[in-house]
Order: sequence, then C-alpha cells, then structure tokens
Amino acid sequence: MIILSLVTCAASADATAILTKLQTNGAAIGTIESRFVQRRHVQALKSDVLSNGRFYYQKNDKICMVYDRPQGDLLLMNGDDFVMIADGRRSVVNAQANPMLKQLRTLLTACVSGDFERLKTGRNTRLVVDQTDTHYILTAHFDGSAKKMYASVVLTFDKRQLALVALRMNESNGNFTEYTFESPKFNQPIDERIFDVNGK
Repeated sequence: MIILSLVTCAASADATAILTKLQTNGAAIGTIESRFVQRRHVQALKSDVLSNGRFYYQKNDKICMVYDRPQGDLLLMNGDDFVMIADGRRSVVNAQANPMLKQLRTLLTACVSGDFERLKTGRNTRLVVDQTDTHYILTAHFDGSAKKMYASVVLTFDKRQLALVALRMNESNGNFTEYTFESPKFNQPIDERIFDVNGK
C-alpha cells in the first residue's frame, strides 16, 4: 500500500493505478541482469564523468555493478555488506555503520524492485507521478536528514516492459548521478558468486 504523499499532474486515480502496476511487476522480478551507463555530474567540473558496465540484481537486497570502464571497479551490496573496488583499492563497509551507504542501498533496491514504500524517509516525502507516451516518470522529493544526501530521485520506466530504464539521484548542491539501463534480462539465473562478498 502506497502511503507516500502523492502529487501528480494526472488524476490521482491514474497515479495510483500506475504505482500499483509498477509495484506488481516489480514484486514478480527475482533477478535482473543488464548493461548500464553511469553519468556523474559535478558542477565544478567542465564535463561529466561517464562509466559503464554490467548490473546485477537479486531479491532481496543484492546488487552488484561490475564496471568495464573504469575496468576493475566494482560496487557490491549484499544485505548490510558493501564491497567497493576503485583504482585497485578494495574496501568493505557495513551499512549499519554508515548511514549514507544504508540510504543508498535502500534507494537502489526500492527503485529496482518497485518497492516504493521504502522511499519514504520522512513525513513530507512526496512522490510525483507523471507519464509520456512511452514512459512512466516517478520523482521522489525528500526532506529532513535524507535531503542531506539526495534532494530527489527520478525513476523512468518503459511502459511496454514496465522496466526501469533510468535512475537519476539529485543532490541538494546541484550535482547528480544518473544511471541508464539497457538490454535487461529478467528472472534468469545469476551465478551466486557475483554476490559473494568474500570472493571480491
């Protein structure tokens, strides 16, 4: 049941129907494997930083991003355990000890799985529902402590497959990180070693 405060350009009944459709589809997804492109925008830099690689998701709370560029980089989330590899350096962090990572895990898992209730971070969290001819667009506006990390998150879903095709996380300072997802495969077996924290 969605209990987020709803604000929408469409009728409220249409917004509820869209959310229900996306939630039902997300609940039926056990695994996702796709390509991704990451765009990091920092206002102080002249150009955006682009990365790409392979994205893996397995219900519940397992996400792995294996980077082809920069080659060797990795972000793995398995429950509360985070493994990050950047520039050849490996670090392991427990999300319970790091509120920012905990929020990142919650956001990514909620967006991929369609469990939008997990986006609720405060009494005034607003979820704006809109659509074009080809896509559903959901924007979650945060308040309070959550806004210190992200001011809003924009999710774009393909209407035909009901698949998440873009995720943009906007920071309060104008910086943002955007992921676009391509060629998704749903509910196909994924090697458990992909999510093995000790094997990375």
